[in-house]
Amino acid sequence: MKPYLWMTDFTPQEEWIDGKGLLLWLAFFFSEIGAGLYIVSLFVEFRGGALAGWICCAILGGSLHMAYLGKPMRVWRSVLRPKSSELSRGIILTGLFLIIGALLIIIVTSLYSQCGPE
Repeated sequence: MKPYLWMTDFTPQEEWIDGKGLLLWLAFFFSEIGAGLYIVSLFVEFRGGALAGWICCAILGGSLHMAYLGKPMRVWRSVLRPKSSELSRGIILTGLFLIIGALLIIIVTSLYSQCGPE
């Protein structure tokens, strides 16, 4: 390819997406389904559903996101520019969701075991 053609021709990113579109789609699918299941389960007080939703986000969504990355060992650098990168904000917010969600599941489970069912 001539050096000037990248400015005029369509040149897709090939390092991280080439042939991995299904992994990206599944990663977003499981992350969103898991988050939705978690939130709805909190509203209807179904602890098993909240745990299943959290696991779906953490295990399925997270592992599929790592699978489609071209160089997974560089993922730590993706959180360094949250002011200019939507990816950085997404990773930070997903991490916060997983941490706060796990704490909430632990707190609710411990309170339920102390008080018992009504």
